[in-house]
Amino acid sequence: MNSSYWLAAQIAQGNEKVIEYLNQVLTSENNVHRLQRWYLHAIAISGHRPLLELEGKLLLAAKLQEGLRQAIVETMDEGCPESYLYLFSIIYNNGLQRFASVKRSIAVCTGIGEQDSSERITNKYVELIWNFLNHPETARNTLQSKDTVELYLALWSIGFYDTDEIRAIVPDIIRKGAKHQIQTLLYFLRCTQSSQMNHLISKDAFEVWHDDPKVVAAILPLYMDGLYLSRYSDNKEAPTLSDYFETPEEAVRHYGYLKQVYQSISAKEVYSSYVFPWDCVVLTRSDVVLKWRTSHG
Repeated sequence: MNSSYWLAAQIAQGNEKVIEYLNQVLTSENNVHRLQRWYLHAIAISGHRPLLELEGKLLLAAKLQEGLRQAIVETMDEGCPESYLYLFSIIYNNGLQRFASVKRSIAVCTGIGEQDSSERITNKYVELIWNFLNHPETARNTLQSKDTVELYLALWSIGFYDTDEIRAIVPDIIRKGAKHQIQTLLYFLRCTQSSQMNHLISKDAFEVWHDDPKVVAAILPLYMDGLYLSRYSDNKEAPTLSDYFETPEEAVRHYGYLKQVYQSISAKEVYSSYVFPWDCVVLTRSDVVLKWRTSHG
């Protein structure tokens, strides 16, 4: 058993010996009780408020100890929502986003990557996260925004609580939204790493946007994600075409879409500044052929 989850279970069950030990770890001024990363992970999973408050004080007291700060912020999004919200409130109320480790943590958690995070994580970015997480209706009202950062973080904040809610709101975006909205949605889905949800949404998007190679470029990495066909495979649990298409007619129709895309693009299409200035999406004929053959079965 992963020790973080075992420890979190002990905290959740109210094991006073464990809680007191962690209390000493977080408040000790020497290395008698050495702070381990998996202790912080366990606290984030448990959502135990008294320990979270001690962790928050430790975060504020870190000062020049970038390693300690990094250990705290790297685990704050690996637990329950309450843990993240509390520790993010410490960051927000004290302007801790000025530190490189905090910027990286926010960048990774929200899915925009840790590289060049010092330029991406601005005060506006942090303000939007705080506002959307604490006012879900504001996030939903922002789904019509022309600002891709606002739109992306609105989607992220909705998925933060329940990714199933994303599935409920995407039909309108796919069928009625502007191109920048569907592109931002697809960028967000890529970051969720949810194969089943991503395929279902990308399949719906493909039905509507198959005539636009620039959108197809973002659809294909999500489309039929996880499907691998081989005459030599004996994996009986591997997904089949029936897991991705409801009828043979639907599979044939999508086969036609892929053939159409293949014929309409050059060997390699590169789309820079796709959603954000740093984002780049590439569409090649080989990418299309891979999905084309797969959909043919």
